[in-house]
Amino acid sequence: MERLPRNEEFVNRKISSGTHRTDDIIDAVMDFWERTELYRYSPVASLYHEIKELLEYQELIGDIANYCECFDTERYKEKLNEINEKLETIAQEDIYEVNNRVAPFGTSFGMHEGDGSLLGFWEDQESSNTIYLKDQAYIEGYGEIDDQRIQDLLEELYATTSIDIGLYASCTNHGFIGIAADYNPDEVTEEQEQKIDEILNNWKYEIVKD
Repeated sequence: MERLPRNEEFVNRKISSGTHRTDDIIDAVMDFWERTELYRYSPVASLYHEIKELLEYQELIGDIANYCECFDTERYKEKLNEINEKLETIAQEDIYEVNNRVAPFGTSFGMHEGDGSLLGFWEDQESSNTIYLKDQAYIEGYGEIDDQRIQDLLEELYATTSIDIGLYASCTNHGFIGIAADYNPDEVTEEQEQKIDEILNNWKYEIVKD
């Protein structure tokens, strides 16, 4: 899975707010992954399971320390510090990297520019518009959409997956028009997802008429 479908439920909406604490950020992101079932898909899955293991180990060490008088306190503190440092790195770096790899087209994951305590997927500043191409005839500032080229692309995608796939276009201030697919990941295999990405990455045609 490369990108999330453009779901207005969480685009430009906070996932976490009012905190920079590692535990709070990780809890909020893990909850988001579970609600959207992103934890089931690469590249989120590996980081999700790594965090789960660290949190379980953290809890286990705490339980042992509380109930076993013979527990090596110094060793406990050292191991707990290692886990906390790893979780802090994940909260400050890895979560950003993974979520940006799956960010809905035309968005990026991070703290909101206007409020550094709001964490979520925010509309890219450079995007003048991100539009759904179905039944769309014209992109303001760019021109009339070439229906035949779009149809050719849709047919190529359908031949790969045998499911209907939506298309989004993002028009930036730099004149670049990018295309992303919108589909239910449960309906395609990992191999089909890779093929979809390959088709879109290799698409050489403009979507507006010359």
